[in-house]
Amino acid sequence: MWRKENYVVLEVSDTGGGISPEDMGKIFEPFYSKNKMGRSGTGLGLAVVWGTVKDHNGYVDVRSRMGRGTTITLYFPVTREALTRINPLFHTRITWKGGNHSGGR
Repeated sequence: MWRKENYVVLEVSDTGGGISPEDMGKIFEPFYSKNKMGRSGTGLGLAVVWGTVKDHNGYVDVRSRMGRGTTITLYFPVTREALTRINPLFHTRITWKGGNHSGGR
């Protein structure tokens, strides 16, 4: 069941020109960009965001108004289980549970 409290939410907004309805369906396509070639970016940014969020079983919400700006909201599912991994740089065990962590260098 989807409930907001089951997700870590990251929201990014701007006050730019917004995304047109014609472009909205393309913004997550690799190499899609409205910028002139060589001026800025490769068009991979939102494609990478989409892939990363999906790899973590999350969701992306995009809201945009022409002339007012865009808000992109990322939802990453929260786990209630303890997570453990070995930090390869320091050969220590790092455990997360309830937002706390233990371990060190």
